Amino acid sequence: MGQCSSRARQSPVDFAADAAGMPAASNLPYRYQPIEEAFELQNNGRTYSADLSAMGYGGVAHEDAWYDLMNLNVHAMSEHTFAGQHFPAELHLVHKRYDGDALLVVAVPLVSPSGSSLLQRSSHVNSSRRASFLQRQEVETYQAPPEGDAGFNAMVQSFLTVALPPPHGSIQVPAEEANPLDLNILLQGGSFLEYAGSMTAPPCAEIVTWLVRSQPLMASDMQVRALVDGVYATTGGTGNYRSVMPLGGRSLVLRTAMFEELPQPPGGTDGVTVGSGSAAASTGAAAATATIANEALRVAQNATQYAAALEGQLQAEANAEASAGALPCTTTPPADLGPVVQAVVAAATQEIIAAANASALNAANAAVDHVKSHLMSTPPPSSR
Repeated sequence: MGQCSSRARQSPVDFAADAAGMPAASNLPYRYQPIEEAFELQNNGRTYSADLSAMGYGGVAHEDAWYDLMNLNVHAMSEHTFAGQHFPAELHLVHKRYDGDALLVVAVPLVSPSGSSLLQRSSHVNSSRRASFLQRQEVETYQAPPEGDAGFNAMVQSFLTVALPPPHGSIQVPAEEANPLDLNILLQGGSFLEYAGSMTAPPCAEIVTWLVRSQPLMASDMQVRALVDGVYATTGGTGNYRSVMPLGGRSLVLRTAMFEELPQPPGGTDGVTVGSGSAAASTGAAAATATIANEALRVAQNATQYAAALEGQLQAEANAEASAGALPCTTTPPADLGPVVQAVVAAATQEIIAAANASALNAANAAVDHVKSHLMSTPPPSSR
């Protein structure tokens, strides 16, 4: 199974304090594209995981950096606890920083109308009954949780329209344009507790920013039970949650999730539409590189304006000095110096402007190359 190499900033943790009393940070901008095509749901022997990387399905912005959605996985019981109490399940949306290895995980606890009674069932039903769960699925006709149940959650149902895969198996989860999988529901209207932490499986690398929804998301009893029973069956009745780790001196802040339009580079990116379909996979990179290019252009414009003002000032001073005969150490008549000085200043100004424009052009070209490199590594959008 492997071991975790550090305990300095490990995850998960317990949130003992009232979220309302925590310091508030800036908002958490997010946007996910509706998933209208079938996707693969895998059972790796420890969890159910939907690989959504490089599909252009969006992500979140955090501290001026963009994080692309990588995958969604299921934990039972919840990994994070509140005042020492677990919820029946927890969904993890795993994101990766567009220009590095840092991860950001949005964790969403799930609860159902039965609440604690379902949680108790999840913890104490004997493992032999759990182990028979997937066998029953194979011999019985699968029936998805009914939509009319109390607490029914359309997003959770998207993963339960077909029987969950057996250990080390996978299924194609159907999706359609008329009824897409909308991950925005997981963040909509939520406040999130942020802390610096780690992955919760070995080697437990401490490269994760965690954002844990402070209030659980509601789903029906049958929906939550299907996920919980499936995870417990897969793991032989042990579940796949890690014990909480000491928070230590780590700070907690509260962020409010805000649905926002994804940024568009001015003028687009060489005809590529950013922010829709599979082409949106480079949205974060495009936004970041466009920002760099725009800043370079702004600096170039300021430099150009400064050079023009400097040229005017020097020309005025040169003309004044030439008229007053105040230019010493020269063998050239003063009347002839004005045009000479003007020519020199004009040439220097042109060099300054050319250098500034070249810097802006280089920055812009670098930005475009960065965007193109991301687009080249992204599969072309399939026809919808």
